[in-house]
Amino acid sequence: MLFLLLFLVVFNRIIYKSNLNPIFLQSALWFFYYALLSINIKSYDIHLYQVTNFVLLQSIGFSLGGFFCYLFTRKTSLDNQYLISNETIENSKRNLQNLLPVFFIIQIISLLAYIKITGSISILAIAEIRDTLAEEDGKNFGVFGLIQLIMSVYLILTSLSKSTFTKWHKLLLVFFLYYTMLMGSRAQFVYYFISLFYILLWQNRINGKKIFGSIALLLGLMYLITVLRSAKASGQTLTETLMIYTITSMPAMHLSTFSNTKCFGFYTFRVVYVWINKLGFNIPISNILSEYTLTPLPTNVYSYLKPYFMDFGYTGVFILPLFLGFIQQYFYFKARRGSFSYLFLSSILLYPLLMQVFEENYFRQLSNIVYSFILAVLVAKINVRFKKKEQLV
Repeated sequence: MLFLLLFLVVFNRIIYKSNLNPIFLQSALWFFYYALLSINIKSYDIHLYQVTNFVLLQSIGFSLGGFFCYLFTRKTSLDNQYLISNETIENSKRNLQNLLPVFFIIQIISLLAYIKITGSISILAIAEIRDTLAEEDGKNFGVFGLIQLIMSVYLILTSLSKSTFTKWHKLLLVFFLYYTMLMGSRAQFVYYFISLFYILLWQNRINGKKIFGSIALLLGLMYLITVLRSAKASGQTLTETLMIYTITSMPAMHLSTFSNTKCFGFYTFRVVYVWINKLGFNIPISNILSEYTLTPLPTNVYSYLKPYFMDFGYTGVFILPLFLGFIQQYFYFKARRGSFSYLFLSSILLYPLLMQVFEENYFRQLSNIVYSFILAVLVAKINVRFKKKEQLV
């Protein structure tokens, strides 16, 4: 099994000739995951062969989807990488500079409102705050989560356009990081920094040593948030916590008993059905939060395969990664052709790719992906103009 996964890694690296290609990254991710699981399999109530079908089917499916995309676009897909036009960069830089006061005010108002509602400015109160936000399937998180996403997108686009990072940008970043820390949002930290690192590597503005150092710092921050978010987590050893958030998802997939699907794609297409219901329909909607499973380590993360398997069985474990591999590869090739918007899209899609071993964030975050992409297109294409006296810089 490890040999087959290693073969996919080597094959994808030779074909696509880039460490930033999503198909290569996905195959390397699952090879690393399976190797770690193999070493630690005695810690779980399963045998390794019981999760082999999950790992192998989705790995082949994703790589095959990317390869199909390569075959259909091979005349242009691996040509020399084109730079984004200076006109697009300058237009985006100007728009983002003009929009800075708007985003700055939004962040300040949101932060003050959040503090007023939760009644705390201390990150030590994360556990209580998260319990409040998690009530009613996370409905209380809605507006604050949306603003958090918007701020992430603005800061990522600022880096992509190579804008000058003024004192106001730095202050905005400080407020955003504090806001994110206060909300105990591990995912948002990963989303922002992984997208940022991807862009900086793409533009050759950072080297591998700085990336590894930054990732080590990010992992330390994730562990701190985990401890602050849950009294249970604080009672676990560092090793147990790392195992829960790295390799426990596949054992949990095998050991869990999932509810029956109530309609076609009940779990996979949750966001799509939410959209449709806004038109007056009454399609049943699945819950976001998952129940805990003892493996014997407790976890409620089951990898991105959970909804696909629940809805379509092993067919879904192969077909949906095949589709996702094709789409993510296509966006990557568009970015190589010098597209500002598709490079941004490729950077934010790195988050669901790297989170595959934990949870599904392709269809689940579909609305956010669409909104973020639209914002990137508008920043690149339109001209935002304010009077000089209204500018903050």
